[in-house]
Amino acid sequence: MNNFEKIRIETATIEGMAKLFLSSDWEGKGKTFSEHAAQYFKSEEEAIKAEIKWLQQKNMDEEDDFKINQSMKNSVFLLPCDKVWYIVDQGTMFATIMRKDIRDLTLYEIDKIDIDGRYWSSEEKATENLKKE
Repeated sequence: MNNFEKIRIETATIEGMAKLFLSSDWEGKGKTFSEHAAQYFKSEEEAIKAEIKWLQQKNMDEEDDFKINQSMKNSVFLLPCDKVWYIVDQGTMFATIMRKDIRDLTLYEIDKIDIDGRYWSSEEKATENLKKE
C-alpha cells in the first residue's frame, strides 16, 4: 500500500479528515491545535470534535448553497417582452432602430426597459423616441 492509498483510507471518514487539520503544540505542552477552531485543546479528542463540528457546518453550508442554486435554476422569470429595440447612431442623420433578443441584456438593463431611454419593449416606442430627436 503506497502513501496515497493510506491517505485516502485515513480521510475516508470525517474523523480522518478532522485529524488532517490538527497539529501538535510546538512548545511541547501536550496540547493540540485545531486549525479551523483556531485554538489549542487539552486533548486530541476535543480538537477532533471541534474540527468535526466545523466540517459538518461547512458541509451544511455547501448543501444550502447547492439547494439555492437548484431552486434558481428551476425558477421562472417573467420577461416583459421577447425582443427589445434600441437606437443606433443616435444624434446623427444615420440614426436607425435595431432589434435584439432580451436574453442578451443584463438584469439591470431589463429592469430599465422603457425607463432610461436605452431600450424599448416595442418598435413603436423606439420609433417615437427616434422622432423626438
